[in-house]
Amino acid sequence: MILTYQKWLIASVVAIFSLTILQVNAVLGNEQESLIYEDLNVQVMPEYALPDGWDEERPNMLIGHHAILTNEGDSEFQEELSIHAPVDNPDFFPAFVGEYDDEDQLAAVEFTIDEKNEEIVWTPEQTIHPGETYQYVIEYYYYPFEIEDQTSYSFTFETNYPTKEATVAIYTPYGAENVEINHESDEQSEMMMVPVDGYRFSDLPVGEHEYFEVSYEKEDPITTIDALAKYEAPDDDMHAMFQNDLDNDTELGPTATMISTENSILISVSFVVAGSLFYLGMRQKYRAPQQSNHTNAKTKKGRIKEVDQEGEKQKLKQQFLDGEIDEETYRKKRSALS
Repeated sequence: MILTYQKWLIASVVAIFSLTILQVNAVLGNEQESLIYEDLNVQVMPEYALPDGWDEERPNMLIGHHAILTNEGDSEFQEELSIHAPVDNPDFFPAFVGEYDDEDQLAAVEFTIDEKNEEIVWTPEQTIHPGETYQYVIEYYYYPFEIEDQTSYSFTFETNYPTKEATVAIYTPYGAENVEINHESDEQSEMMMVPVDGYRFSDLPVGEHEYFEVSYEKEDPITTIDALAKYEAPDDDMHAMFQNDLDNDTELGPTATMISTENSILISVSFVVAGSLFYLGMRQKYRAPQQSNHTNAKTKKGRIKEVDQEGEKQKLKQQFLDGEIDEETYRKKRSALS
């Protein structure tokens, strides 16, 4: 009788413990599901820069992962964030994980590597409240290449959260020829003297994949950053940020180089800023016309406010495209409208 009671007691404890774990997991799952990518920009940059300790004779891949997450749930988000990355690659090197603060300044945050799930994991410094946005930047290097007569690599774009808008930008290495990509790009442009193929996506679910295969021929092992450091930058606002002297009080002179190797730690951030017009222009050009759902806006104050915000967002984008406001002003005003 005593033995039977002990078995019942043990079974009850196990059941209660299991139920508690399930409830906790359900809560965490709901918090994760409340996050969406408002905007996701992934930069694929082969042979662009050499991190410390990398063999100069061996090419590398730099991936820049730039995102704006929005908390569309009803509760605060205080959990870990993660993105998939090739952490199992022997040459994987996480260079930077950072977030933008309330003053729009980028600061590094601590992170860990989850080898089992192949993820970079970090916790935001600040709580993400309902309706608020959170912006982060991640850069990492690895070696994905196969080199024979041509250099080839593959890259998989994947969404960790539901995604409203996303852009994948594939950069051509300096001096590369006969470039082939298995998908036709939505837009082609040139940034900092190098060709870029842009691919736009919208309304993606969690876990969506897009597989890219790229090949090219390149004889000179020089990286794009080293090559750009030898060229003079045009005397205009777009290239002003890439002068060797980063003092804000120094004007860009005729002998300033395109980019400084000493100040090129956050490579993808620099190219995102330089390519802002490219990304916004591509999205505006390829966004499908949307039907209006605001016919009853006049009778609902909340709806009117939502319509006005969407209109303001479009005005901001157009002002940025027309060069009326700079990238920092656009980002601050866009964040205030979210």
